[in-house]
Amino acid sequence: MSDNIATLLEERGATHGDAAETFDLQAKLTEVYLAARLKTEPTSQRSIICQRHDATILHILGKIARIACGKYNKDDWTDIQGYAKLGDQMQSLNTYGKPIEGIIGTSTFPPSDTEQ
Repeated sequence: MSDNIATLLEERGATHGDAAETFDLQAKLTEVYLAARLKTEPTSQRSIICQRHDATILHILGKIARIACGKYNKDDWTDIQGYAKLGDQMQSLNTYGKPIEGIIGTSTFPPSDTEQ
């Protein structure tokens, strides 16, 4: 591992807490969230179709895990506000399984200006 990455991980550990503990908590929070989502799907469907707003929720859960396991970091709270706003926008713009107009397939990236 390069020295830059090792230093970065050490700094993040000091702010966000032990990485294994944080990821364990994030994994448990994700399990609970996905189990709840599975209950909202039709009973014949045994899988979850994750949507854009689900991704924002998973990011929020990661921030919650950092808050629970680490030291106070104002950026975590600011990030949660940002992800919540984006989640609201994504869910209001998109219904399940239907891509937002102007976006190819289910990609989250609009076509570049150079594509013909």
